Amino acid sequence: MEIDPPRLIVPSTVFFLMEEDTIAGAIEIRHFLNDGLLKYGGHIGYGVAPSFRGNGYAQKMFEMIKPFLKNLGLEMVLICCNKENKASSKTILNCGGNLENEVDLIQNGKHGTFCRYWVEVK
Repeated sequence: MEIDPPRLIVPSTVFFLMEEDTIAGAIEIRHFLNDGLLKYGGHIGYGVAPSFRGNGYAQKMFEMIKPFLKNLGLEMVLICCNKENKASSKTILNCGGNLENEVDLIQNGKHGTFCRYWVEVK
């Protein structure tokens, strides 16, 4: 178990999914992985506003960014989520994610388990 993982900062691009004048969600693409992101963060981070959850927006955002991922030369991307986040796990699986493993860590005094999924960019 690792305590306080390395920094998770690399060059990235953020896209917003709009529903009329409202931000429904955001997705961040990290252009490459450092040691910390390889273990705990992955290439992609996303979130959907609470009032828009349950409508497939996270999966839609992933589909929409595929051309950008290909342009970066990424054929496989790593997406990680907390093991307790069942909605995120389901989304990643629906995007074609294959669970590689689970990683435990303690950060800021709290224990957590992260699931690491690889998704092929088709």
